[in-house]
Amino acid sequence: MEYADFALSFLMWLMVPVAVIYTIYRVIRRGYEVNLLAERGVDGKAWLKHKQLFRRRSTSTRRLIYVFKGPDGKNYKRHSLVDEDEFNAVQENSEIDIVYLPDSPKVNAPKPMVELVRETKKKQGRDMVPPA
Repeated sequence: MEYADFALSFLMWLMVPVAVIYTIYRVIRRGYEVNLLAERGVDGKAWLKHKQLFRRRSTSTRRLIYVFKGPDGKNYKRHSLVDEDEFNAVQENSEIDIVYLPDSPKVNAPKPMVELVRETKKKQGRDMVPPA
């Protein structure tokens, strides 16, 4: 039984760094995607299905869940974390503005998020790649 306890303990400790590495990967990947959206994304409309508000102690997390039909005819569903102003500015079961990559519509985000990146790039004097 000692071997089983050791194996279980080892697996538990292994899960922590794997979870941390995966989280870092997801954050970097999403940043890359939003950067691509700022450079080459096209405007579109999505249907806001649900707004979620999670409250934990002194912080709140706001999430929008939306669906849109891409240029390839497929439906794409996404959830996106937003700030309080954007969360309060939209209503469930209504259209919202999004930006998506025409060659990969699964990469998309609410337009205010992409506009924030575009504004930041302009302030930094970084050239934008024209839309393809």
